[in-house]
Amino acid sequence: MLGKIALIVNENRALSTYPSVVNCMVLFLKNGYEVDLIVPKDMNIDCDTKNVTVIKYNYKGIFPVKIINGLIGIIHQLLSEKYNLILPYHAYGLIATGVACRIRKTPYGYFCLEIKCFDQIRNIKDKVMKSLEIHFNKKADFTIVQDNSRKELIKKTHGLQDGSIFCIPNSYLGPFNECSDYLRDKFEIPRNKTIALYSGALESWAIDENLILSVDGWDENYVLVLHGYCRGDYLEKVMKPLVEKINSKRKKIYLSLNLVDETEYMRLISSADIGLAWYRKDLPENVSTIGLSSGKMNAYLRCGIPIIVPTYLEDLRKFAEEYRIGVAVDSEYEIKNGILEIVNAHNYYKSNTINYYKENLDFEKKFYETFSSDFIP
Repeated sequence: MLGKIALIVNENRALSTYPSVVNCMVLFLKNGYEVDLIVPKDMNIDCDTKNVTVIKYNYKGIFPVKIINGLIGIIHQLLSEKYNLILPYHAYGLIATGVACRIRKTPYGYFCLEIKCFDQIRNIKDKVMKSLEIHFNKKADFTIVQDNSRKELIKKTHGLQDGSIFCIPNSYLGPFNECSDYLRDKFEIPRNKTIALYSGALESWAIDENLILSVDGWDENYVLVLHGYCRGDYLEKVMKPLVEKINSKRKKIYLSLNLVDETEYMRLISSADIGLAWYRKDLPENVSTIGLSSGKMNAYLRCGIPIIVPTYLEDLRKFAEEYRIGVAVDSEYEIKNGILEIVNAHNYYKSNTINYYKENLDFEKKFYETFSSDFIP
């Protein structure tokens, strides 16, 4: 083995929903490194980790005990092994890494999946955590974000030097070329129906009621599938009653709430005709500059699925219009017009989508551009 690398995740969604983590794990192993994956105790490890050492730390209790216990657990692990590189993906892991690396000098980077900007700082805890994140990010050997817009955002927010920031999209290893009838078989959707898929968070920060209400005005040959997860009661209290109301006239919306592994997820996406890379308005700066950190958009593009995006998210609009990989519309109530435009030229958009992914979004290509042979001691 060339050495050992630690990857640190600090959220508790299923591991497969973090492609940037899973991909690094696979590629570091492929290149001869041992990999320790440090995650919260209750995280669902739904990927193949047979060649990885999974280390779980306790992250429960009330503030500040929860924070302190988690930090102590991560720091203890980092000091108990000799690592060639430590790579945290969230601010919490970065802080633990920064403290550990002050005690034992070890190279570390910051693969930043979320750039929490000052418009999201609401209390003393947020201020302290943000100050520590910025401090230890400046000490890191390098920082990874997903595209140039997010590079500019983290450079401005954290005061970083341009040359220390690299871009790797939140995407997957290679295109997915398998044809599938996954959703049609699962929900018995007729072949004459066009399937528009929304995949991702079914939570209030991501989408609002207008996406559901707009489906009432769709052509009878269009259906919407909502596939994803919800960590609160928004789905049960808000979304499901609206879906039932729309479906009381005619079945137009299908809920797909089961967690699936990456291969099954790609089959699910491949069975759609159009992907909705949709987010609600009035988002914090972190999400309004989402660009190539959008997991749902990159998953659609990997499967050759044309996208519909909102015009108010400038980066997504530019991607769709410049590369002709989809259509940008002003609101949820214009999605039906976007569907019609794509349906009328589906092969054209699909071809553009496949080419764009191969040329710009393949994770492995960008990984090797960043982690050159002399990058890791």
